[in-house]
Amino acid sequence: MALTEPTTSRTCTGLPRCPATTPGAISAHGAGEPGSLYAHLRREHPVYHDPELDVWVVARHRDIDTVLRDASGTFSTALGYLPLQQLCPAAQAVLGRSGALPVLSSLDPPQHARFRRQMTAVFPTTDRRVKHLNNLLREETARAAGALAARPDRTADLVEVWARPLATAVLGRLTGIPVQDQSAVLNRAAALSHLVWGHLDDAAQVAAAHALDDLFTYCLTLTEQRSRTPGNDLVSNWLTHRDPGGDPFTTREVASTLMEVLITNAEITPRLLANTLYRLLTTHTFGQAHLTGRLPEAVEETLRHDPPLAGWLRNTTRDVRLSGTSIPAGARLFLLLASAGRDEHHRLTDPDTYNARRTPQPPLIAFGAGIHYCPGASYTRHLAHHALTTLAEACPHLALTDPRTAHPDNWPLSAALRAPGSLCADW
Repeated sequence: MALTEPTTSRTCTGLPRCPATTPGAISAHGAGEPGSLYAHLRREHPVYHDPELDVWVVARHRDIDTVLRDASGTFSTALGYLPLQQLCPAAQAVLGRSGALPVLSSLDPPQHARFRRQMTAVFPTTDRRVKHLNNLLREETARAAGALAARPDRTADLVEVWARPLATAVLGRLTGIPVQDQSAVLNRAAALSHLVWGHLDDAAQVAAAHALDDLFTYCLTLTEQRSRTPGNDLVSNWLTHRDPGGDPFTTREVASTLMEVLITNAEITPRLLANTLYRLLTTHTFGQAHLTGRLPEAVEETLRHDPPLAGWLRNTTRDVRLSGTSIPAGARLFLLLASAGRDEHHRLTDPDTYNARRTPQPPLIAFGAGIHYCPGASYTRHLAHHALTTLAEACPHLALTDPRTAHPDNWPLSAALRAPGSLCADW
Protein backbone atom coordinates (compact mmCIF):
# COMPACT_ATOMS: atom_id res chain seq x y z
CA MET A 1 0.00 0.00 0.00
CA ALA A 2 1.47 3.33 -1.01
CA LEU A 3 1.27 5.95 1.68
CA THR A 4 1.03 9.68 1.25
CA GLU A 5 2.84 11.91 3.68
CA PRO A 6 0.58 13.16 6.48
CA THR A 7 0.21 16.89 6.73
CA THR A 8 0.96 16.89 10.48
CA SER A 9 4.51 17.37 11.71
CA ARG A 10 6.62 14.31 12.41
CA THR A 11 8.54 16.07 15.16
CA CYS A 12 7.08 16.76 18.56
CA THR A 13 8.43 18.37 21.70
CA GLY A 14 5.14 18.68 23.57
CA LEU A 15 4.90 15.16 25.00
CA PRO A 16 7.56 12.58 25.94
CA ARG A 17 7.26 9.52 23.71
CA CYS A 18 4.48 11.12 21.70
CA PRO A 19 2.79 8.27 19.78
CA ALA A 20 2.84 10.37 16.61
CA THR A 21 6.65 10.33 16.65
CA THR A 22 7.23 7.02 18.47
CA PRO A 23 6.16 4.17 16.18
CA GLY A 24 4.08 1.52 17.93
CA ALA A 25 3.62 3.51 21.15
CA ILE A 26 -0.14 3.87 20.67
CA SER A 27 -0.49 0.09 21.03
CA ALA A 28 -0.01 0.46 24.80
CA HIS A 29 -2.45 3.30 25.47
CA GLY A 30 -4.90 0.96 27.23
CA ALA A 31 -2.78 1.34 30.37
CA GLY A 32 -2.10 4.49 32.39
CA GLU A 33 -4.06 7.73 32.59
CA PRO A 34 -4.18 8.79 28.92
CA GLY A 35 -5.97 12.13 29.27
CA SER A 36 -2.96 14.34 28.48
CA LEU A 37 -1.91 12.00 25.66
CA TYR A 38 -5.35 12.17 24.04
CA ALA A 39 -5.53 15.95 24.41
CA HIS A 40 -2.08 16.31 22.84
CA LEU A 41 -3.03 14.15 19.88
CA ARG A 42 -6.32 15.97 19.31
CA ARG A 43 -4.48 19.29 19.38
CA GLU A 44 -1.23 18.48 17.56
CA HIS A 45 -1.70 15.20 15.68
CA PRO A 46 -5.43 14.55 15.17
CA VAL A 47 -4.64 12.12 12.35
CA TYR A 48 -1.23 10.51 11.89
CA HIS A 49 0.31 7.39 10.39
CA ASP A 50 2.06 4.83 12.60
CA PRO A 51 4.57 3.02 10.36
CA GLU A 52 5.15 0.15 12.79
CA LEU A 53 1.47 -0.79 13.04
CA ASP A 54 0.64 0.55 9.56
CA VAL A 55 -2.47 2.30 10.84
CA TRP A 56 -3.70 5.87 10.67
CA VAL A 57 -4.61 6.94 14.19
CA VAL A 58 -7.69 9.21 14.47
CA ALA A 59 -8.14 11.10 17.74
CA ARG A 60 -10.92 13.71 17.34
CA HIS A 61 -14.60 13.05 18.03
CA ARG A 62 -15.71 14.80 14.85
CA ASP A 63 -13.54 12.63 12.60
CA ILE A 64 -14.35 9.39 14.42
CA ASP A 65 -18.07 10.15 14.27
CA THR A 66 -17.75 10.89 10.55
CA VAL A 67 -16.08 7.54 9.93
CA LEU A 68 -18.56 5.55 12.00
CA ARG A 69 -21.63 7.19 10.47
CA ASP A 70 -20.41 7.06 6.88
CA ALA A 71 -23.04 5.66 4.52
CA SER A 72 -21.10 6.14 1.26
CA GLY A 73 -18.95 3.04 1.55
CA THR A 74 -15.75 5.05 2.07
CA PHE A 75 -14.95 3.29 5.35
CA SER A 76 -15.19 -0.51 5.46
CA THR A 77 -15.55 -2.84 8.46
CA ALA A 78 -14.45 -5.95 6.57
CA LEU A 79 -11.02 -6.14 8.26
CA GLY A 80 -12.17 -5.04 11.71
CA TYR A 81 -10.90 -8.22 13.36
CA LEU A 82 -7.57 -8.38 11.53
CA PRO A 83 -4.89 -8.31 14.27
CA LEU A 84 -2.74 -5.21 14.61
CA GLN A 85 0.40 -7.30 14.94
CA GLN A 86 1.64 -9.57 12.15
CA LEU A 87 0.66 -13.14 12.96
CA CYS A 88 3.16 -15.95 12.69
CA PRO A 89 2.57 -18.50 9.88
CA ALA A 90 1.42 -21.20 12.32
CA ALA A 91 -1.30 -18.96 13.79
CA GLN A 92 -2.39 -17.88 10.31
CA ALA A 93 -2.70 -21.52 9.27
CA VAL A 94 -4.96 -22.34 12.22
CA LEU A 95 -7.22 -19.34 11.57
CA GLY A 96 -7.27 -20.08 7.85
CA ARG A 97 -9.01 -23.41 8.33
CA SER A 98 -11.77 -22.02 10.56
CA GLY A 99 -15.25 -22.27 9.11
CA ALA A 100 -16.52 -19.10 10.79
CA LEU A 101 -18.23 -16.61 8.48
CA PRO A 102 -18.03 -12.79 8.55
CA VAL A 103 -21.11 -11.55 10.38
CA LEU A 104 -22.56 -8.32 11.72
CA SER A 105 -19.55 -6.18 12.66
CA SER A 106 -17.43 -7.44 9.74
CA LEU A 107 -19.93 -6.89 6.93
CA ASP A 108 -20.53 -3.83 4.79
CA PRO A 109 -23.78 -2.99 2.97
CA PRO A 110 -25.72 -4.55 1.38
CA GLN A 111 -24.89 -7.86 3.14
CA HIS A 112 -24.86 -6.14 6.52
CA ALA A 113 -28.57 -5.23 6.36
CA ARG A 114 -29.75 -8.85 6.20
CA PHE A 115 -27.60 -9.91 9.15
CA ARG A 116 -28.67 -6.88 11.15
CA ARG A 117 -32.37 -7.64 10.64
CA GLN A 118 -31.99 -11.30 11.48
CA MET A 119 -29.80 -10.72 14.51
CA THR A 120 -31.78 -7.85 16.04
CA ALA A 121 -35.14 -9.54 15.48
CA VAL A 122 -34.15 -11.95 18.26
CA PHE A 123 -31.48 -10.23 20.37
CA PRO A 124 -32.65 -7.81 23.13
CA THR A 125 -31.57 -4.63 21.36
CA THR A 126 -33.92 -2.02 22.88
CA ASP A 127 -34.79 -0.89 26.41
CA ARG A 128 -38.29 -2.32 25.96
CA ARG A 129 -36.97 -5.75 25.01
CA VAL A 130 -34.32 -5.76 27.71
CA LYS A 131 -37.00 -5.04 30.33
CA HIS A 132 -38.44 -8.46 29.54
CA LEU A 133 -35.13 -9.83 30.84
CA ASN A 134 -35.30 -7.95 34.13
CA ASN A 135 -36.23 -11.03 36.14
CA LEU A 136 -33.31 -12.96 34.66
CA LEU A 137 -30.91 -10.05 35.24
CA ARG A 138 -32.09 -9.52 38.81
CA GLU A 139 -31.83 -13.23 39.55
CA GLU A 140 -28.31 -13.66 38.18
CA THR A 141 -26.90 -10.40 39.56
CA ALA A 142 -28.40 -11.09 43.01
CA ARG A 143 -26.94 -14.60 42.95
CA ALA A 144 -23.48 -13.27 42.03
CA ALA A 145 -23.58 -10.52 44.67
CA GLY A 146 -24.85 -12.92 47.32
CA ALA A 147 -22.12 -15.45 46.58
CA LEU A 148 -19.52 -12.72 46.87
CA ALA A 149 -20.90 -11.37 50.15
CA ALA A 150 -21.03 -14.88 51.64
CA ARG A 151 -17.30 -15.54 51.20
CA PRO A 152 -15.92 -16.30 54.69
CA ASP A 153 -12.77 -14.22 54.18
CA ARG A 154 -14.81 -11.24 52.92
CA THR A 155 -12.16 -10.43 50.33
CA ALA A 156 -11.81 -11.23 46.63
CA ASP A 157 -10.60 -10.15 43.22
CA LEU A 158 -13.81 -8.57 41.89
CA VAL A 159 -12.79 -9.14 38.26
CA GLU A 160 -12.24 -12.89 38.55
CA VAL A 161 -14.74 -13.74 41.29
CA TRP A 162 -17.62 -11.42 40.41
CA ALA A 163 -17.52 -9.54 37.07
CA ARG A 164 -16.41 -12.31 34.71
CA PRO A 165 -18.52 -15.12 36.24
CA LEU A 166 -21.58 -12.87 36.25
CA ALA A 167 -21.23 -11.88 32.59
CA THR A 168 -20.66 -15.55 31.74
CA ALA A 169 -23.72 -16.77 33.64
CA VAL A 170 -26.12 -14.24 32.10
CA LEU A 171 -24.85 -14.79 28.58
CA GLY A 172 -24.94 -18.54 29.10
CA ARG A 173 -28.63 -18.42 30.00
CA LEU A 174 -29.46 -16.20 27.02
CA THR A 175 -27.65 -18.39 24.51
CA GLY A 176 -28.50 -21.77 26.00
CA ILE A 177 -24.90 -22.76 26.74
CA PRO A 178 -24.92 -25.42 29.49
CA VAL A 179 -23.55 -24.27 32.84
CA GLN A 180 -20.71 -26.80 32.76
CA ASP A 181 -19.46 -25.35 29.45
CA GLN A 182 -19.81 -21.65 30.15
CA SER A 183 -16.45 -20.85 31.73
CA ALA A 184 -14.39 -22.66 29.09
CA VAL A 185 -16.44 -21.14 26.25
CA LEU A 186 -16.02 -17.57 27.52
CA ASN A 187 -12.30 -18.10 28.09
CA ARG A 188 -11.96 -19.13 24.45
CA ALA A 189 -14.06 -16.15 23.39
CA ALA A 190 -11.63 -13.76 25.08
CA ALA A 191 -8.84 -15.05 22.83
CA LEU A 192 -9.85 -12.93 19.83
CA SER A 193 -9.54 -9.63 21.69
CA HIS A 194 -6.05 -10.54 22.85
CA LEU A 195 -5.13 -11.68 19.35
CA VAL A 196 -6.37 -8.46 17.70
CA TRP A 197 -5.19 -5.94 20.28
CA GLY A 198 -2.55 -7.63 22.42
CA HIS A 199 1.20 -8.17 22.37
CA LEU A 200 1.54 -11.93 21.91
CA ASP A 201 4.58 -14.04 21.11
CA ASP A 202 4.30 -16.79 18.49
CA ALA A 203 3.30 -19.49 20.98
CA ALA A 204 0.56 -17.31 22.47
CA GLN A 205 -0.69 -16.42 18.98
CA VAL A 206 -1.00 -20.10 18.08
CA ALA A 207 -2.76 -20.87 21.37
CA ALA A 208 -5.24 -18.02 20.79
CA ALA A 209 -5.86 -19.18 17.23
CA HIS A 210 -6.60 -22.72 18.44
CA ALA A 211 -8.96 -21.31 21.10
CA LEU A 212 -10.92 -19.49 18.39
CA ASP A 213 -11.02 -22.56 16.17
CA ASP A 214 -12.30 -24.62 19.11
CA LEU A 215 -14.86 -21.91 19.90
CA PHE A 216 -16.37 -22.02 16.43
CA THR A 217 -16.48 -25.82 16.51
CA TYR A 218 -18.38 -25.59 19.81
CA CYS A 219 -20.78 -22.95 18.45
CA LEU A 220 -21.47 -25.03 15.36
CA THR A 221 -22.09 -28.18 17.40
CA LEU A 222 -24.45 -26.34 19.76
CA THR A 223 -26.31 -24.79 16.81
CA GLU A 224 -26.74 -28.17 15.14
CA GLN A 225 -28.10 -29.57 18.42
CA ARG A 226 -30.61 -26.70 18.69
CA SER A 227 -31.74 -27.26 15.10
CA ARG A 228 -32.76 -30.78 16.14
CA THR A 229 -33.99 -29.90 19.64
CA PRO A 230 -34.97 -26.22 19.92
CA GLY A 231 -35.05 -24.49 23.28
CA ASN A 232 -35.99 -21.06 24.61
CA ASP A 233 -32.72 -19.32 23.80
CA LEU A 234 -31.11 -17.02 21.24
CA VAL A 235 -29.65 -19.82 19.14
CA SER A 236 -32.99 -21.60 18.75
CA ASN A 237 -34.77 -18.34 17.98
CA TRP A 238 -32.23 -17.34 15.32
CA LEU A 239 -32.68 -20.73 13.69
CA THR A 240 -36.47 -20.49 13.59
CA HIS A 241 -36.88 -16.77 12.82
CA ARG A 242 -38.18 -16.01 9.34
CA ASP A 243 -37.51 -12.52 8.02
CA PRO A 244 -39.91 -11.50 5.22
CA GLY A 245 -37.16 -9.29 3.81
CA GLY A 246 -34.53 -11.99 3.28
CA ASP A 247 -33.40 -15.58 3.60
CA PRO A 248 -33.31 -17.16 7.07
CA PHE A 249 -30.01 -17.77 8.82
CA THR A 250 -28.19 -20.94 7.87
CA THR A 251 -26.77 -23.16 10.61
CA ARG A 252 -23.25 -21.86 9.92
CA GLU A 253 -24.47 -18.25 9.99
CA VAL A 254 -26.14 -18.78 13.37
CA ALA A 255 -22.98 -20.41 14.73
CA SER A 256 -20.88 -17.49 13.47
CA THR A 257 -23.32 -14.96 14.96
CA LEU A 258 -23.24 -16.78 18.29
CA MET A 259 -19.45 -16.73 18.20
CA GLU A 260 -19.39 -12.95 17.68
CA VAL A 261 -21.89 -12.38 20.51
CA LEU A 262 -19.75 -14.48 22.84
CA ILE A 263 -16.54 -12.70 21.81
CA THR A 264 -17.88 -9.18 22.27
CA ASN A 265 -19.59 -9.92 25.58
CA ALA A 266 -16.64 -11.87 27.01
CA GLU A 267 -14.61 -8.67 27.20
CA ILE A 268 -16.92 -5.65 27.16
CA THR A 269 -19.29 -6.38 30.06
CA PRO A 270 -16.70 -7.43 32.69
CA ARG A 271 -14.45 -4.50 31.75
CA LEU A 272 -17.30 -2.00 31.96
CA LEU A 273 -18.14 -3.29 35.44
CA ALA A 274 -14.50 -3.24 36.55
CA ASN A 275 -13.84 0.26 35.21
CA THR A 276 -16.96 1.68 36.86
CA LEU A 277 -16.16 0.04 40.18
CA TYR A 278 -12.55 1.21 40.10
CA ARG A 279 -13.56 4.85 39.61
CA LEU A 280 -16.36 4.76 42.19
CA LEU A 281 -14.27 2.98 44.81
CA THR A 282 -11.20 5.18 44.39
CA THR A 283 -13.35 8.31 44.71
CA HIS A 284 -15.30 6.75 47.62
CA THR A 285 -18.62 7.40 45.86
CA PHE A 286 -19.88 3.84 45.27
CA GLY A 287 -22.32 3.83 48.18
CA GLN A 288 -23.38 7.40 47.54
CA ALA A 289 -24.08 6.70 43.87
CA HIS A 290 -26.25 3.75 44.89
CA LEU A 291 -28.15 5.60 47.61
CA THR A 292 -28.86 8.56 45.32
CA GLY A 293 -29.88 6.36 42.38
CA ARG A 294 -26.99 7.57 40.22
CA LEU A 295 -25.38 4.25 39.30
CA PRO A 296 -26.79 4.49 35.73
CA GLU A 297 -25.13 7.90 35.40
CA ALA A 298 -21.89 6.39 36.70
CA VAL A 299 -22.02 3.75 33.97
CA GLU A 300 -22.50 6.47 31.33
CA GLU A 301 -19.55 8.39 32.73
CA THR A 302 -17.43 5.25 32.50
CA LEU A 303 -18.44 4.81 28.86
CA ARG A 304 -17.27 8.39 28.25
CA HIS A 305 -14.16 8.47 30.42
CA ASP A 306 -12.98 4.83 30.46
CA PRO A 307 -14.76 2.84 27.73
CA PRO A 308 -13.79 -0.84 27.95
CA LEU A 309 -13.07 -0.83 24.22
CA ALA A 310 -10.90 2.25 23.74
CA GLY A 311 -10.41 1.89 19.99
CA TRP A 312 -11.81 0.34 16.83
CA LEU A 313 -10.70 -0.30 13.26
CA ARG A 314 -11.89 0.68 9.80
CA ASN A 315 -10.39 0.56 6.30
CA THR A 316 -10.62 3.19 3.58
CA THR A 317 -11.95 2.19 0.18
CA ARG A 318 -10.93 5.46 -1.50
CA ASP A 319 -8.67 8.44 -0.86
CA VAL A 320 -10.03 10.64 1.95
CA ARG A 321 -9.09 13.62 4.11
CA LEU A 322 -9.67 13.88 7.85
CA SER A 323 -8.67 17.01 9.79
CA GLY A 324 -6.68 18.16 6.78
CA THR A 325 -4.67 14.94 6.52
CA SER A 326 -4.71 12.94 3.28
CA ILE A 327 -5.28 9.21 3.75
CA PRO A 328 -4.97 6.82 0.80
CA ALA A 329 -7.40 4.15 -0.31
CA GLY A 330 -6.67 0.81 1.31
CA ALA A 331 -5.42 2.37 4.55
CA ARG A 332 -6.29 1.09 7.99
CA LEU A 333 -7.76 3.52 10.52
CA PHE A 334 -7.41 3.14 14.28
CA LEU A 335 -10.22 5.17 15.86
CA LEU A 336 -9.48 6.30 19.43
CA LEU A 337 -12.96 6.00 20.93
CA ALA A 338 -11.64 6.83 24.40
CA SER A 339 -10.20 10.11 23.12
CA ALA A 340 -13.51 11.04 21.50
CA GLY A 341 -15.30 10.99 24.86
CA ARG A 342 -12.93 13.63 26.25
CA ASP A 343 -12.91 15.88 23.18
CA GLU A 344 -12.98 19.65 23.63
CA HIS A 345 -15.82 19.60 21.10
CA HIS A 346 -18.15 18.58 23.96
CA ARG A 347 -17.21 21.66 26.05
CA LEU A 348 -17.09 19.60 29.23
CA THR A 349 -15.81 20.83 32.57
CA ASP A 350 -12.68 18.84 33.46
CA PRO A 351 -13.11 16.18 30.75
CA ASP A 352 -10.22 14.11 32.15
CA THR A 353 -11.88 13.89 35.57
CA TYR A 354 -14.30 11.04 36.28
CA ASN A 355 -17.53 12.55 37.59
CA ALA A 356 -20.42 10.17 38.28
CA ARG A 357 -22.72 13.18 38.72
CA ARG A 358 -21.90 14.71 35.33
CA THR A 359 -24.92 16.18 33.56
CA PRO A 360 -25.63 16.38 30.79
CA GLN A 361 -23.58 13.59 29.30
CA PRO A 362 -22.14 14.30 25.83
CA PRO A 363 -23.11 12.09 22.89
CA LEU A 364 -21.29 8.79 23.42
CA ILE A 365 -19.69 6.64 20.74
CA ALA A 366 -18.33 3.95 23.05
CA PHE A 367 -20.79 1.55 21.37
CA GLY A 368 -20.14 2.95 17.90
CA ALA A 369 -22.53 4.91 15.69
CA GLY A 370 -24.41 4.58 12.43
CA ILE A 371 -25.46 1.25 10.96
CA HIS A 372 -22.87 -0.64 13.02
CA TYR A 373 -24.04 0.75 16.38
CA CYS A 374 -23.65 -2.10 18.86
CA PRO A 375 -26.94 -4.04 19.08
CA GLY A 376 -26.00 -5.12 22.60
CA ALA A 377 -25.64 -1.59 24.00
CA SER A 378 -28.96 -1.53 25.86
CA TYR A 379 -28.48 -5.05 27.21
CA THR A 380 -24.97 -4.21 28.46
CA ARG A 381 -26.16 -1.03 30.18
CA HIS A 382 -29.07 -2.76 31.91
CA LEU A 383 -26.88 -5.63 33.07
CA ALA A 384 -24.34 -3.16 34.48
CA HIS A 385 -27.09 -1.23 36.32
CA HIS A 386 -28.49 -4.40 37.91
CA ALA A 387 -25.04 -5.76 38.73
CA LEU A 388 -23.79 -2.63 40.48
CA THR A 389 -27.06 -2.13 42.36
CA THR A 390 -27.17 -5.66 43.77
CA LEU A 391 -23.46 -5.48 44.63
CA ALA A 392 -23.96 -2.23 46.56
CA GLU A 393 -26.86 -3.80 48.46
CA ALA A 394 -24.95 -6.99 49.31
CA CYS A 395 -21.60 -5.33 50.10
CA PRO A 396 -22.32 -1.76 51.25
CA HIS A 397 -18.84 -1.37 52.77
CA LEU A 398 -16.94 -2.53 49.68
CA ALA A 399 -13.44 -1.02 49.46
CA LEU A 400 -10.25 -1.66 47.51
CA THR A 401 -7.59 -3.39 49.58
CA ASP A 402 -4.69 -1.77 47.70
CA PRO A 403 -5.68 1.05 45.32
CA ARG A 404 -2.08 1.31 44.10
CA THR A 405 -2.09 -2.12 42.49
CA ALA A 406 -5.42 -1.34 40.80
CA HIS A 407 -4.15 1.98 39.41
CA PRO A 408 -4.35 2.34 35.60
CA ASP A 409 -0.54 2.40 35.44
CA ASN A 410 -0.75 -1.31 36.27
CA TRP A 411 -3.54 -2.18 33.83
CA PRO A 412 -2.60 -4.68 31.10
CA LEU A 413 -0.94 -3.19 28.03
CA SER A 414 -3.31 -3.21 25.06
CA ALA A 415 -4.02 -1.17 21.98
CA ALA A 416 -7.75 -1.00 22.74
CA LEU A 417 -8.85 -3.05 25.74
CA ARG A 418 -8.89 -0.85 28.83
CA ALA A 419 -9.60 -2.19 32.34
CA PRO A 420 -7.83 -3.39 35.46
CA GLY A 421 -6.58 -6.96 35.26
CA SER A 422 -7.60 -7.41 38.89
CA LEU A 423 -9.56 -5.43 41.45
CA CYS A 424 -8.90 -6.76 44.95
CA ALA A 425 -11.40 -5.60 47.56
CA ASP A 426 -12.87 -6.42 50.94
CA TRP A 427 -16.21 -5.66 52.59
